[in-house]
Amino acid sequence: MLLLLTKKQRSTADYLLASWFLLILLAITTIYINYNGLTGPQWLVELTDISVYLYGPILWFYTKALTDSRFQFGKQDTLHLLPFVVSACYVLYHLFFGIAIDEKAREIILLSKMLLLPVYGIAVLGHLRQHTRNITNYYSFTEKIILRWLRFLVWSFLIIWTIAAVSQLLFAYGQLEIPQYGGQFTNLALGLFVLAIGYFGIRQTTIFFPAHLIEASGGTPMVLTRKEEGNDQQEKEEETGIDETEQLDRSQYLQLLQFMETEKPFLDGQLTIFKLATQIEMPPHRISKLINSYGKVNFFDFVNRYRIEEIKDKIHQKVHRQQTLLAIALDCGFNSKASFNRAFKKWTGKTPREYIQGENPLDFLNN
Repeated sequence: MLLLLTKKQRSTADYLLASWFLLILLAITTIYINYNGLTGPQWLVELTDISVYLYGPILWFYTKALTDSRFQFGKQDTLHLLPFVVSACYVLYHLFFGIAIDEKAREIILLSKMLLLPVYGIAVLGHLRQHTRNITNYYSFTEKIILRWLRFLVWSFLIIWTIAAVSQLLFAYGQLEIPQYGGQFTNLALGLFVLAIGYFGIRQTTIFFPAHLIEASGGTPMVLTRKEEGNDQQEKEEETGIDETEQLDRSQYLQLLQFMETEKPFLDGQLTIFKLATQIEMPPHRISKLINSYGKVNFFDFVNRYRIEEIKDKIHQKVHRQQTLLAIALDCGFNSKASFNRAFKKWTGKTPREYIQGENPLDFLNN
């Protein structure tokens, strides 16, 4: 937690992660008090138990803060905290006035906590899937921004929930004696889960969500619609049978292809659709539309296909035969061996080694 709060450039995601560590510290403290038979304030024990309501919302907010630099808490977001607030008020009211908490109410609180956790986990997985789709539409690289580690940890989170549910049921309806009413296993698993997120979260760089930059670019469509062009344009199309909007789009696509071949912007390992838009002087949304409509691929695949072709060309040039294949890949815009291997296999149907064996084995097999 201290590492997060002492970072030079702290983000909303860092504060959310720090708050989660604080909750885990509270849970560990309470477990220690109970385990050693110490006397602790009952309100602390009750609030620690109810704080499980916050795990799902924090995970959701943390994911949104990582994937959208514009993320800010709004009034609608406070609804996520409602179950915790209602349960806390109910429990604290009974403790303050010395009223015994109804067992039925405790069962409802327990059941609702257990049901909400997987709901948030599934929602986060859906959000990460959409994030991946956005990334590939606007970025030519995925290293450090695709959040595979978070997807893996969320699946772990769902497994933890399964452990918690099974242990609670075994304690309630079985003959097993499980420490902390089945909660000790859950607390241990959740503690490891949050520590893992902390490890990766500290190393995670800020991700700028594409929508923010699209709005900032103020991309006004370069081609007017038929209605905006007026009746003269419509009459001309009816006479010739040719959609001039489509013609203009195609000419722009050819312009884009020529720019890629002559200027080779794909050699930039950090190329985004926004950088390309600045270089070619075309709105980002227009480039995306052209690539999707005529290239039938997303921006990520569009750029990496050029990189693969550049690598294939360099393999046959004597001047590059002293380089390793990975060195050539890095020169052509790839940022890692893994991303290069995946793209090469996708666009050639072969691994890099298989391709080299078929093309020029003597020069590269030993590299």
